[in-house]
This record gives sequence, structure tokens and C-alpha cells, in this order.
Amino acid sequence: MLALTFLFAFLARSLGFQDDFPPNQNWECQDCPSAHDNQRVFGMVRRAIYTESREVYLNFDHSWMERMLKTGAKVRVHFFKRDKVGGVEIPKDANPPEHAKDERFDVVFSPGSGIGNEEVGIAEADVIDTFLMRNPCWIPLHDPPVKLPGNVSASAAAANAATFAPMLSNSEYTHSAIFLRLPAHGFYSTCQLYSFMTNKQNPSECPRKEKEGIMGGDGDVSVNWLGNIGWANALHPLVEHLVGAMHNNQILLTPRAWDNGAAKPVRVTVSGGKSVEASGPWSAWADPSECPVDTFAWNPWNCFFISLSKCNTPELHDVKFQEHPKPDPNPPSEYLNELDKWKGKREAFGDAWHLGNEWEFARMISFVQRPNIHTRARLRIALRTLTPLGRAAATAQQGQHGETLRHRHGGHVRLEASCLGMHVRHGDSQNDERGGKLDRSLQAHVACAKDLAEHLGLRNIFLATDDNKLFLEAPVKYPQYAWFAQQRALNNFTGGSFGYHHERSMQQEIANLLADQILMSRCAAFVGTWNPGGFAKLLLQQSCSRSDIGRCPPSRELKKCQNK
Repeated sequence: MLALTFLFAFLARSLGFQDDFPPNQNWECQDCPSAHDNQRVFGMVRRAIYTESREVYLNFDHSWMERMLKTGAKVRVHFFKRDKVGGVEIPKDANPPEHAKDERFDVVFSPGSGIGNEEVGIAEADVIDTFLMRNPCWIPLHDPPVKLPGNVSASAAAANAATFAPMLSNSEYTHSAIFLRLPAHGFYSTCQLYSFMTNKQNPSECPRKEKEGIMGGDGDVSVNWLGNIGWANALHPLVEHLVGAMHNNQILLTPRAWDNGAAKPVRVTVSGGKSVEASGPWSAWADPSECPVDTFAWNPWNCFFISLSKCNTPELHDVKFQEHPKPDPNPPSEYLNELDKWKGKREAFGDAWHLGNEWEFARMISFVQRPNIHTRARLRIALRTLTPLGRAAATAQQGQHGETLRHRHGGHVRLEASCLGMHVRHGDSQNDERGGKLDRSLQAHVACAKDLAEHLGLRNIFLATDDNKLFLEAPVKYPQYAWFAQQRALNNFTGGSFGYHHERSMQQEIANLLADQILMSRCAAFVGTWNPGGFAKLLLQQSCSRSDIGRCPPSRELKKCQNK
């Protein structure tokens, strides 16, 4: 049987990088303190490319990083001290070269001041995320160690420490922040889209509340209430509202929803000593113990992700906006005109052309799910929980038939043999009309996957589920497959629909949801249940968006397999 190997060990454990990178005339460093420091910085950038997890931010195909090291490409490193990097905005490359081989790569290196395994505080973490908010075409390849806030289990704390342990021999590297800009070839239109949205969402002056409403009129602002619903059912409406806001030249705000009875009101004391009601249904996801209280109160999306707008302010939070999408304007807005231009460039620069008209929505899904520095730390923990189940685990340990969970350089996840992704949703989906007469058992999913797996020659299955029992059941009942999962201790389902969560920590649960999206998107085929706006649909969207084969992976829907 073919082996499924997820590779996420650190090269530093086995090779130990030299501080100095061999001179390369195609690499340059702007504002590095000295020529010797240039080579040290280049070495740390190279180490990050080889050893860090590439998947924790923007779930795209990041194999383009190999070009930086293997083709003699031009690389420009920008050197910024930590207290300056939050205010930096680096302009887009207005005229990228016609051919990928001629493209120059850009890197930002920001040294830290920490010692050993000292963790950065909230203020320094905010500086790093502020750079990412201002520069949406950049990804954080290496973060300094951060203290995980809130409800942290001993195993999670140990896993977080283990993430940084291989780096401690080089404190300078450990505490640095390293960012890479998405290349034009592969992401030109994506970068244009992200830059437009960022500029619109962060105007020089935010709308202000006046007696009669909003300065400039309520039409300047669109709102998406963050409600107490499943993750995908919260995410898809948010993206739909963001699309609508861009189409209509509006700023999208994401305040916490007004109370609808699904969650008890919670009052918190914000800066200045004021007590405010800051719960609403979103309190079922955000936890004030894991998020600065002012962020929890005014900008709850920022508890997990890069802030979508600097205009989520206390002043506007109290305004009871109506949540009503508008039809597309006629004549088309500036955004719609620009969108047509970006679509025209997608084929020339190889920017997910296979997504067709789904490109805009798919790229926005990734945009809004850009994790903040604390969620990134937890996501690295989640990716380390990938585990072979049952017989696959035994053969992985014994090294039989090539089924080994080998470790090799590269913190990024890789698949050395193709897998089929399977999402089995139990929990509260069985409580309501979603359950219906549909057979949601593991047996039904395996039966649905059988012909597809045989046709593609797939014997490895990545299982994403909210049911603890299936981690044991799958390899016992279906030993013909090698099963893998992001295995961790899930809370048992209690029978309720609201307030039910799988993890002790809301932030860790979000990280695990992101990890499932990342790992599932590496598979060659997919089986699940498409509910409107459901999580399986989100998994398939991520697989299509991330695809490096120029098409969406083949899939089977459980309802169609059962003729429902």
C-alpha cells in the first residue's frame, strides 16, 4: 500500500544551519547594519524557508518558495527594527516581469530583542500583526515565540514550547520576524484584490456617529453581525457581506451581534473603566480570557484573525445598523471595474484560473481567515497532532511496507502519496432538519468513497470529524485503508445545538478548524455532505482554491450517493 507521509519536522534538528549564507550576488539587503550582517540575515531567511510551516497563513500552494533558493532568483531583503515595522507599508510591484524566471522576491526581516525562549508581549505581537494588516500581500514565515492566552492545557503549552525548541541555539533567529511577499506570478490578481479591500476597509478617516446617523450616511457602512452558529455558517455570510460591501463602495464592520437569546449577555469593563455589554451570540466563539478585553468588546473578529478594519470602533459599535445587502450598482462601481481587470490578468500570471467565477469568493475566504499571531501559534500545534490511526500507526512505527511517518527537513506539511479527504459530521447536525433521513454513519461515507478511491488508486484517507469514536472505529472496520487524522481529545456531544464546542479553548478550536482545512486541501479527492454554507463545503472550497493541479479535486456528496 502506498504510504501517506505528512512531513513537518524541523531541519534545524538534524542539520544545524550556518549563520552565514554563502555570498549570492542576486541577494541584496536594504538597511542591514553591515555586510557581515547581510550574510547572517540571508542565512536566517534561508532557514525559515526550509524549516517553517508555510501553511499557517493563506492556504495557497507555496511551492514558489523553492524558486527563491534553487533558481538563483533575485531576492531583496528589507531590514526594519521591530518598533518600526508596524508602520511600514511596502508598495505593490506595479510592473511585474512577463516571465516568472525574471521576478524578484521581497523579504522583510525584523530582529527582536528577546533572550532564549522569552515570549513576546501583546504590544510587540500587535506590531507584527499590524504589518500584516497594512501589507495584505505578505505572509509571516517566522514568528517569535508568544505566550498563549487564556485556557491552555499542559499539552498545548508543551507543544508550543516544542515548536520553538529547535531554534533556541540561535536566539537571534528565534526572536526575529520574517515576512515574504506573494510573487506576482501565481498571485498578481489576488494581491490586487487584497490591496483594494485593505485600502477600502482602512480609510484615512473612519465614519463618525452623528445625531442623525453616520457621517456621510448609513450607506457608507455595511455590517455583518457575528452570530452564534457553526463556523462555516458564520464565515460564508461574512464573506458574502464583504463582497457586497466592495461592490457598493462600503466599509464592512464586524461587531458582535445583538442578543438573540442564544447566549447570555456578558458585561466587560473596557479601557477607561466603562462597563459595556459585549457579548451577544458571538460570545459562543470569542472568549474574553483569550482576547484583550477591548478587542473582545469592539472588534471580536480580531480575537482570532487579522483585523478586517480599523473602523470597528466603540463609537460605531453602539449604532444599530440594519444588516441588509444591496444589489450590485448600475453603472458598476470602481471595485467591479477593477475586478474585471484583475480577472483578465489571472491567466497571464497563473492566478487560480481554474476557479472561474468562484475566484473572488474563494480568495476572500482565505483573506478573512488570516490568523493573528496567537492563532498562528495554536495552528502550528494543531498541525503537529496529525496522527496515523490503527494499523497505519503500527506500520508507521514498524516501518513495514513503506508506511512510515518519516521526518525530514521542512516545517511545511507535504504529502508523498495521494490521499482521499473524508469529512464525517456528527454532533448537532443530527439534531435538526440537516439530519433528515440521511445516513451520516462512517459506513455510509466509506461506501460513498469506494468507487472514487478505486478509480484514483487511493488507499490513504485523511479523516476530519467531530466524533471521537471514529478515530478508533475507522481503522478497525476498514483496515483496507490507511487512516490519518488530526487526532485530539474532543468534548463528547451533549445533545445541544447552541454553545456546544469540541475543545477547552475557543482559540484552539478555531486553530483546529483551520488545520482541517489545510490538511484536507492536500488530498486528491473529497467526500462529505454539502449543507448550504456548511463546513464540508468550506473544505472543498479550500481544496479548490489551494489546488496546484489547475482544477478542483474530484468529489462525492453523501446525499447524491444515497439518492437524497
